[in-house]
Amino acid sequence: MEEEEDEEEETDGGDAGDGGGGDGGGGDEEAEIEDMDPYDMAEPVDILSLLNKQCSDFQNMLVDKSWKIRKEALDHLVPLAEGTLKIQPGNDFGAIVTPLCKIISKDANIVVVQLAVKSLAGMSKGLRKGYSSYSKETVIACLSKYKEKKATVVALLSDCIDSAVDNVPFSAVSEYVNSFNGR
Repeated sequence: MEEEEDEEEETDGGDAGDGGGGDGGGGDEEAEIEDMDPYDMAEPVDILSLLNKQCSDFQNMLVDKSWKIRKEALDHLVPLAEGTLKIQPGNDFGAIVTPLCKIISKDANIVVVQLAVKSLAGMSKGLRKGYSSYSKETVIACLSKYKEKKATVVALLSDCIDSAVDNVPFSAVSEYVNSFNGR
């Protein structure tokens, strides 16, 4: 029996450079630690409070007519959204998601669009299930911009769609995906 366990450890990549650096003992505990999601262990961060401290006029800047002002607002949001593993749910993210989706759908400035997409992708990854009520709106906005020819933008849009639908049933967005495929 012990020989079988030793063989399993060797074939399961005990020497495959997993970076564990352990002594090889306690296989069940190691497997349990490896299976743990860092998200579950992270403390949630209230990025909206941090955003308001950094940029008190964020909401107005986000809808400003000047692309430079919109970009400046998004320059505050992107590091918070992308750099936070677990975002504190319960806040009204709709006040941010809706204008970001409008930017993605309608804005002509590709830099501003890219920042908006990065922000939504970061928030959906950080909120996970807490983002589900915004998934449909995000998918619609991203699909509307899918005609973009720049590969970097299309890659960002794909990542944003993937993260937005990651924690919702496909049926919640399938109607919009199917209508996009029918174009």
